Amino acid sequence: MAFTRRQILARTAAAAASSLAEWPSHAAEFPTRPIRLICPFPPGAGSADPTCRLLAEKMGATLRQPVVVDNKPGAGGMIGSAELARAAPDGYTIGMIGVGALALTPYMRKNVQHQPGWDPQKNFVPIAKIIDIPLLLVVSPTLPVSNVRELVALVKANPGKYSYSSDGVATLTHVAFEMFKQEHGLDVVHIPYATQPAVPHLMSGQVHMSIIGATAVIPFVKDGKLRALAFTQGTRGNWLPDVPTMVEEGYKDFVVAGWSGFFAPAGTPQAMVDVLADHTLRALRLPDVQQRLNDMVLLPSGSSPREMDDLVRRETTRWVAVSRNANISLD
Repeated sequence: MAFTRRQILARTAAAAASSLAEWPSHAAEFPTRPIRLICPFPPGAGSADPTCRLLAEKMGATLRQPVVVDNKPGAGGMIGSAELARAAPDGYTIGMIGVGALALTPYMRKNVQHQPGWDPQKNFVPIAKIIDIPLLLVVSPTLPVSNVRELVALVKANPGKYSYSSDGVATLTHVAFEMFKQEHGLDVVHIPYATQPAVPHLMSGQVHMSIIGATAVIPFVKDGKLRALAFTQGTRGNWLPDVPTMVEEGYKDFVVAGWSGFFAPAGTPQAMVDVLADHTLRALRLPDVQQRLNDMVLLPSGSSPREMDDLVRRETTRWVAVSRNANISLD
């Protein structure tokens, strides 16, 4: 069927009007007031608060509206995540959420009364992944091993003799080591260090090994007080350039890193999410931002909302399976 020029113009105008209708009228000028950025950890704590403040400053400059960090600490990030889930989906409240609060803790409670009250895959929309947090497989210098294969052989020859530390039950460092155990049939005793650092006990040999945040141990590795066998993320870290990755050591499927992203409450208009994602990625591409993150032993990331959503789903599937196989529960 052929159309006249007048019919074609009329259809084009109708399509344009329909497209404009999908863009919220208040989004065209977004943002028109300050944006609240929820940080789920205390001021100055670890790398989370400095990262939020660094990106808030840079995003505020390009958005031409202040991005104000609001610290809501507690329960390993769960309180801040709950605050974000309750916020109005108007684009003016966003938050940092990490792998623990999205893909671990909500699934480690079998008792319904202990559930967080929100669904990590229904109550948030992803904006962008902002950082990867490198982990290291380290051993006490008391162990006679110098690489991952020697460690696996030693543990297999002595089932139940050795122990590993984690940051606490159902944390990433816990489930990551459990995955290592499951993949290689290892019998290693878990010792959670939820309220005190494990590093002194690792150095003395009271606990023998750990998959642990790199920032906590790099100085001790450099001083020879701990032995780093491998980075668990996909690439080496320039903080310890001679330390290989697990992939380089022959464990091609063992790629694990902590990560955090920016999210908005479910229902936030996609047009606003796209604006926030664009300005987040702009900030992450700045050389001074990348340098400051590197100084904190962090890897600047950056991903689209769809890529972030896919990551959350993959990580949830992986860690839930590992946790069920290891019978991990927070109840």
